[in-house]
Amino acid sequence: MRPALALRALDRVARAQETGTAVFDADWKRLAAHVATTPGAAPAARLFDGVPAFRDALRGVGALHEEPSTEDPDAFLRRLGTLPARERSAEMLRLVRTQAALVLGHDSDDAVAPDRGFVDLGFDSLTATRLRHRLGAATGLQISAATVLGCPTPGSLADHLLELCTAPRTRTRPRLRPRNRE
Repeated sequence: MRPALALRALDRVARAQETGTAVFDADWKRLAAHVATTPGAAPAARLFDGVPAFRDALRGVGALHEEPSTEDPDAFLRRLGTLPARERSAEMLRLVRTQAALVLGHDSDDAVAPDRGFVDLGFDSLTATRLRHRLGAATGLQISAATVLGCPTPGSLADHLLELCTAPRTRTRPRLRPRNRE
């Protein structure tokens, strides 16, 4: 059964306020990945809070209830712009490592070495997508999952994002129309 259909069915069961027992074979990793990336899926998934296999699978895809960044991307970019070059680089690396640690379910960014490969850290296409969303929310940049996995390490991703954030913005000049002289 597809995870979305399973969660809708479980939500109906939970709302029915009837009790019963069921035995079934569950793909906990697939369900956890769906719950972690689908808005509104968490309430139905609470039915499995007491299932150790489900909790382990959730840890594998990152925290279920991640708080989105509360910082305004413009404020982050302004703060970044006030820092000396070396500190800008360190601040962007801190952001990348912190967000990567959250996505992977780590308590600290110490688990995300700046020079270790994303794949070696445990990233796949799903976690790369989650990281791109978090970094996009924090910086205001449009980042593709391919960009995340295309950069070999968190350090190189931070350097790339810093270039994008500090590159001069090109503005197009408005086209002028002849004035009607009537």
